[in-house]
Amino acid sequence: MKSNKLRRSTPVLLILVSGMFFCLYGCAMPSWARLTNKQKHTVPGIVPPHERISQLREQRKRASEMPPQAADQLAAELAPLCAEEDDPMIRSEIVLTLGALRSERARQSLLAAGQDPSSQVRIAVCKAWTSIGDETASSELARILSSDTDKEVRHAAAKGLGEAGGPHAVPALGSALEDRDPAMQYLAMESLKQVSGQDYGHDVRLWKQYVQGQTPVREEKSLAQQVRDVF
Repeated sequence: MKSNKLRRSTPVLLILVSGMFFCLYGCAMPSWARLTNKQKHTVPGIVPPHERISQLREQRKRASEMPPQAADQLAAELAPLCAEEDDPMIRSEIVLTLGALRSERARQSLLAAGQDPSSQVRIAVCKAWTSIGDETASSELARILSSDTDKEVRHAAAKGLGEAGGPHAVPALGSALEDRDPAMQYLAMESLKQVSGQDYGHDVRLWKQYVQGQTPVREEKSLAQQVRDVF
């Protein structure tokens, strides 16, 4: 009888002993062995992408408060990273931060980033030049608008010219009116409104006249023409 009782109680005893063993072992484990899942995937000396992006955005917020020397120093640190970084999302954040710094070194880095193979980064370059908003920015946005092969990048350049203005804006936007892309024509007209202070609606013909230095003249349409336009 006692033997049967012992056999029945043996599994229970084994479970209890095992639980105590693991509990004691776990409590005695060194701190490096009790890492969380998040910590296990963190490599010492390497900052995770999300933390790098947070750092860049924080630097961007403080950029306007930085003395010129500090801004130039930060731009010098970021410039090589923009060329070496594999992740286009991080390169884009670097570019936006360079735009906020506005130092001469930052501008040189933006000129190089304008040739980045990623359209996402080149869109960020347009935004960076837009935030700078000087004559160089106007020139670069006009160049991107006329030469980039990506439609979304050119859209960003057209929008940026409306905000940045400058001597290159009207000629570049006037050329964009010739584009067959309706979205590009629309953005060009909206930006021309901002730059010129004029409003010729979304009549491409009138805006072309304005860009060419003519006085835009609205055509009086007959009732039949107005009906055809509606339908």
